[in-house]
Amino acid sequence: MSSHWRRVPGKRVYLSPLLSEDAEPIAGWRNDPALTPYWDSGTNSCSLEKTRDDVEEMMKHGYHYAIVSAEQDRLLGVGSITGVSHLNQSGFLWLAPGDLEFWTNGRGQEAVGLLLEYGFHILNLYAVTVWALHDQRAKLDCLQASGFREIGRRRELIRSGNRRVDTVYMDMLADDFARPVRSYTIRLDQS
Repeated sequence: MSSHWRRVPGKRVYLSPLLSEDAEPIAGWRNDPALTPYWDSGTNSCSLEKTRDDVEEMMKHGYHYAIVSAEQDRLLGVGSITGVSHLNQSGFLWLAPGDLEFWTNGRGQEAVGLLLEYGFHILNLYAVTVWALHDQRAKLDCLQASGFREIGRRRELIRSGNRRVDTVYMDMLADDFARPVRSYTIRLDQS
């Protein structure tokens, strides 16, 4: 039985506040060469101890969520709304999967939708930006299917092995987000 809470529920996945015990699977993902580009951990030391510290920091600051399978109550990845500016009503979407099938079986698109719902309807954001590497085709397809539009590229920004990779920037405005507002009970004492 999962101890995750269904903070933002969906059909196949839900968003839950991160838990301390999420550090162990996250440490494994951060050390998987196929997943490190999503976790920004390519050359970093990602011991379990460091990951525990990072998860504890994420639990204290910002809007970081575990993405959990609704059917199996299994941790699938992590998603965040970061860099939130309440003055400008803007933020950045960050997604890191626990496996690459996350992007192709509909769970990734649903997780993106739940994070956007949280950003637009609860945080009252107007603009959400996201980036992906141009060779992360499944992620880019998922983001486009979710309604993101490309707004620009930084050419050859990232070194991946022996080659340079463009970074694709995309955004979505609240007016582009078609999901209806659901009723939520919000605890205002959360920091």
